[in-house]
Amino acid sequence: MGPDLAIAVDDVPKRFGVPLEKFLEQPTGTMAIVLGSQIKLTAEQRAEAVKQLQVAFELKQAGAGR
Repeated sequence: MGPDLAIAVDDVPKRFGVPLEKFLEQPTGTMAIVLGSQIKLTAEQRAEAVKQLQVAFELKQAGAGR
């Protein structure tokens, strides 16, 4: 079990002070280790991950208004 990634678009800037895109380019803490050694993403993969996380956030927000 891990964090709710559907809120990453909103959560990352609050917790780390940078937009999600920037955080995935230059992660800190545990994510620096994970993205540096276990999950290596190309620039295109990072862009796709951000796109998918934005869609998930929008869907979560739309569901919250019900």
